[in-house]
Amino acid sequence: MSDLPPLSAQAPVAALGMWCVPQALRPLGISMMTITIHLLGDVPSPPLLGLIQTGLSQARATPLILRFTVGPMAPPVARS
Repeated sequence: MSDLPPLSAQAPVAALGMWCVPQALRPLGISMMTITIHLLGDVPSPPLLGLIQTGLSQARATPLILRFTVGPMAPPVARS
């Protein structure tokens, strides 16, 4: 259930990406959009989170960092 908010934006973003390019270039447009999303999101995220963890010297702070950086879309932090 916690994946619903971030994943619900995928269809409108894909539709917008297809509407912004001519029909003959839609496959290229969607592939370039996917590559850009991964380059800006998936690739830098682990190293940046690692740098933050190293700077804080606390691996236990990771769930809180994710909670405040991802915002209300993040799942609740489990309390131990």
